[in-house]
Amino acid sequence: MDFLIFIVVFYGYIQEIAVVILPITTVLTIITFGMQLYTYCKNKSREKLNEHIDVQGDAVLNLFPEEYKPLLNNQEDVRKIDQNGQKGSQQDELANRQQMVIHINPQQEQNKQIEKQNGDKLIEIIQNDKELDEKLQHFRKDFDEKLKTQKNEVEEKIQNQNLDIDEKISKQMIDAKAQIQNIDEKLKNIDKLRDCKSMYDQIENIKISIKKYETKYEENFEAFKNNFMALYQNNQENQKKVRDTLIQLYEQTNKKRQVENQYKYYVRQVQDKSDLKRNYSLTVQSAGDIAQYCNAFREVRGDGNCFYTAFGYQFLHILLFHYSFEQFLKFIEMIKKIELPMKILTEQQDANIDDKEIEKLMLQEFLFRLIKLKSITDIPTRSETFLKQFAAYEYESDEVDSCLYGLSTIFFRNYSNYVIENSEIKDAIDDKINLLRWEMECNNNELVISELAKSLDIFVQLLFFENKVFQNREYGNRDKQKIILLIKPGHYNIGLLLEETQSDKLIKKSNALKNESYAIINQSKEYLENYQQYIQESSSLQVIVTNLLDQLQKGQLSEIEVRKLKEGLSENQY
Repeated sequence: MDFLIFIVVFYGYIQEIAVVILPITTVLTIITFGMQLYTYCKNKSREKLNEHIDVQGDAVLNLFPEEYKPLLNNQEDVRKIDQNGQKGSQQDELANRQQMVIHINPQQEQNKQIEKQNGDKLIEIIQNDKELDEKLQHFRKDFDEKLKTQKNEVEEKIQNQNLDIDEKISKQMIDAKAQIQNIDEKLKNIDKLRDCKSMYDQIENIKISIKKYETKYEENFEAFKNNFMALYQNNQENQKKVRDTLIQLYEQTNKKRQVENQYKYYVRQVQDKSDLKRNYSLTVQSAGDIAQYCNAFREVRGDGNCFYTAFGYQFLHILLFHYSFEQFLKFIEMIKKIELPMKILTEQQDANIDDKEIEKLMLQEFLFRLIKLKSITDIPTRSETFLKQFAAYEYESDEVDSCLYGLSTIFFRNYSNYVIENSEIKDAIDDKINLLRWEMECNNNELVISELAKSLDIFVQLLFFENKVFQNREYGNRDKQKIILLIKPGHYNIGLLLEETQSDKLIKKSNALKNESYAIINQSKEYLENYQQYIQESSSLQVIVTNLLDQLQKGQLSEIEVRKLKEGLSENQY
């Protein structure tokens, strides 16, 4: 076994030596072969040269001039030494060569002269050829340079022409693209103008609907004025009875209390959100949260009738400024039909109002005053007159005589009592008598509010304030006309949410739409910079127009909004 291992190891060792030696031996073999081949070729060349000399003899030497013969002789001497294998003196060989030349015959001498002349001529020809070659090379060099210069010039001209052509083509392409873009813009503008035209048509439809509304309003009012208005009007004597009754009621109640003049008004001017925050001591968080429900308010006089003042003023505002004349008359006729009493109780028995005849005159006076306010066609004048009459706490004139507040309070107390008596919850209110008590509050007012919202088909939002925060309570249908009541334990105020109505937006955006049309036609810079804004305004305008048209056609748009649209859109002629 050890022997086999030895054999294997030895064999491996031999293989490693062979790997190293084999390349070396291969290189040496190639070098040896090359040297032998070189020697063989050299000997062959010498043999051929010797054979040639042996055949031609000195004739070969005679072809060359004398100055070249020593070289040839030297070569001959070397040849003879190589051929014979002898070494001799170079001088002996030259002596022998001279002796041979002496024996050359005269003919050979002549031939030599001729050959020398031919050689000289040949040398001259060669020299001439050399000069000619130099001239040709110089000419060719000049020619090549000129040709190269002309070629570069031609190429430069071609390149410039190509650049001009490319520039012209590029310019034409840019002009073509600009024209195409301009055409596209014009096509787009045509589409935009078509959309604007569609909006104009819808706005014109709104104007037509407003005209129909006004026509119907005037027809209803004229019909009522001619046929029924006299039925509601009291003569001066009856008006005086009503006024005297209310003045006596005031003197027995609120006029007995000393109040600063600024707090005597039953309804005060509008205050903003900062006043709202301060009045109800709201936290920053609550002030921010309440903005979605209420951002302004009116204070009412704190005399025990504050709920009916706050509620009554807002509902009368709905009657006078939001209801159409047809809706207004429907309410008047409903009150007339139920023969609503106008009873009131006080702590002073002699100030009670429980005379049926007086109650009837008071209801008639109240409704007639509402009719007279509704007949004022100018909305700002109507609004100013209504506020002035309702807020007045003393006599100023036959119209502003402080009576509207009293008539309204008595009316809504009796109407609340009427609604509760005809509701399913009448037995749940154990202090119903307080509904008819002057300057007394019912302890179940929220139940009363809920029933009033149902009966009058309105939406009541009650914001209850306590400990610097508020709670939102809602009654009725949110889609109906809204009343906002602000209550802090013991007192109610009037809440307001002042915001842009759809009519305001339409009037504003219709003017923007008109400007957009002009801008599209004129391609103004402002239009191009604010194109996206115009698109957004047009989109929102479409929604507004659709909603307003729907409300107008259904008779749901308030009168104040209709009047506002009439004035606003008449200023924007298309």
